[in-house]
Amino acid sequence: MPNHLSSIETFIRFFDTIFSLPKMIFSSTCLQLLIIDSFPSVTSFPREGLPTSLQELYIYNCENLSFMSPETWSNYTSLLELNLRNSCNSLSSFPLDGFPKLQALRIAGCSGLESIFISESSSNHPSSLQRLSVSFCEALISLPQRMDTLTALESLSLAYLPKLEFALCEGVFLPPKLQRIYITSMRITKMPPLIEWGFQSLTSLSTLDNDDIVNTLLKEQLLPISLVYLSISNLSEVKCLGGNGLRHLSSLETVSFYNCQRLESFPEHSLPSSLKLLRIYKCPVLEERYESEGGRNWSEISYIPVININGKITI
Repeated sequence: MPNHLSSIETFIRFFDTIFSLPKMIFSSTCLQLLIIDSFPSVTSFPREGLPTSLQELYIYNCENLSFMSPETWSNYTSLLELNLRNSCNSLSSFPLDGFPKLQALRIAGCSGLESIFISESSSNHPSSLQRLSVSFCEALISLPQRMDTLTALESLSLAYLPKLEFALCEGVFLPPKLQRIYITSMRITKMPPLIEWGFQSLTSLSTLDNDDIVNTLLKEQLLPISLVYLSISNLSEVKCLGGNGLRHLSSLETVSFYNCQRLESFPEHSLPSSLKLLRIYKCPVLEERYESEGGRNWSEISYIPVININGKITI
C-alpha cells in the first residue's frame, strides 16, 4: 500500500474466515480515515497497532475485536473522531482523556462497557472533546462525575442506557459550552434536581431533547436569559409547555419546535415579545391549531414577524 494513501474505506462484510486484518493497511504513514466493518472473527489489531496519522476511526460490527490498549492511546495525536458501534465487547471502561486531541466520540451497542471516566491527571490537559454520544450500552453504570471539566463539550447525547443513573456531584455543573443535550430512556426522577445542574450558566445552549428536562426548565425558569436561539425537539409526552419558562428570555429571537407529536399549545403569553421567528415542523397538533388560515389559536402568535409552519412562511 503506498504511503501517500490518505484514506481507505473497508466494506468487506460477514467474512467469518478472516481472522486477522491485513498488515499492509497499517503500514501507511499518511492514512487519515479508516473504516473497519463486520469482521466477526477478528480479535485483535496487528501488533504494530494502527497508523498514528489517523484522524478518523470507525469500527462497526466487530464484536470480538479487542480495542487498543489505553497505554498506547497517547501516541494517536492526530485522532479527532472515534466511532465504535456493536464492536469491542471486551472493552469494559473508557477514559475520555485517553486520546490527546479527540473531538468526537460515539459509542453504541458495546455490550461490555460499564464505565466512562475522566482520569484524575486530566486537569493538566484541557479536554478537546466537543461531541459525546453513548447509546445502547446495556451494562453501562457510570459516567464522569466531573462533567464540568469537559470544557470544550458542545453536544451530549445519552440514549437507551438501562443501568445508568446520571449523577452530578454537589456544586458540579454541566460543561460550560454545552449547546445540545439529548437524554432519552433515562427518567429524570433518578437524577438530582435540575436546578443543581447549572443550566443558567449554559449561555451557548440551543437544543433540548427530553420531556422531563423541557418541562422542568420551563416551569422553573432555569434557562439563561441571554439565549438568542432555542430548538425544542423530539418530545413524546408533553402536551403543553408549562409555566412561563420562555417568557423571561428577553433576548430570544428564534424558537423552533421539531417532531413534538403530542404538543398541543403554548400557554397564553408564554412566548417572549422579543421573538422574531417561530418554526414549527412535524408537530401535527400545533400545526392544526396555529395555521394561518383557520387556526383557532393563530391570534396568539400573529405578533411574531416571521412564522414558518412545515415550510409555509407567513410574514
